[in-house]
Amino acid sequence: MRTIVLNGHYRSGHGTVSTTWDSLSGGHIHEFPEIKTCDRGTFNVEVPYTPPNDEKYRKMAKELQLPRDDGNHISPCARITHINGHAITCWIYRGGHGGENILELLSEHGLAGHLGLNPGDRVTITIEEVDEGTENMPSAPFNRADRAGGVAI
Repeated sequence: MRTIVLNGHYRSGHGTVSTTWDSLSGGHIHEFPEIKTCDRGTFNVEVPYTPPNDEKYRKMAKELQLPRDDGNHISPCARITHINGHAITCWIYRGGHGGENILELLSEHGLAGHLGLNPGDRVTITIEEVDEGTENMPSAPFNRADRAGGVAI
C-alpha cells in the first residue's frame, strides 16, 4: 500500500454522471456492488494524478463492447481516504475527461455539500494505492459471461 497527498481544486462538472446515473451505476454494479450506496453523481477534483494501471483498465473496459467508449471504469487500485483532512471513503471513477487532470470521485455523500465546498475551492486529497483484488475495492472491468462460466449474466 502506498499513500499520496495531493493538492488540487474542486471543479464543477457538467451533470452528465448524475443525469445518466441509472445506466452508469447499472453498468458497473457487477464490478462494484457498493455503487448502489453512492450519491447520484461525482465530485470532480482537478489534480495531477493517474491511478495505477489506468490504461490497462481503460483497454479492458473498451473491450467489453458496452457503452464505455472512453474505457470508463472504477479504479480497482486507488481510493481517496481524506479530503481536506476529513476522513472519507471515495472511489475513483475514470470517465471521459480525455487528457485533463480530473478525478471523478464516487461517495455515499454529495461531497460538495457535505464538505462545504464551492467550485474553484482548493482541496487536499489523500490517495491510498492498493493491489488489485484488495478487499472492499472494485474489481477490474470484466466480461460477465467470463465470470459466469460462459453464461452471459
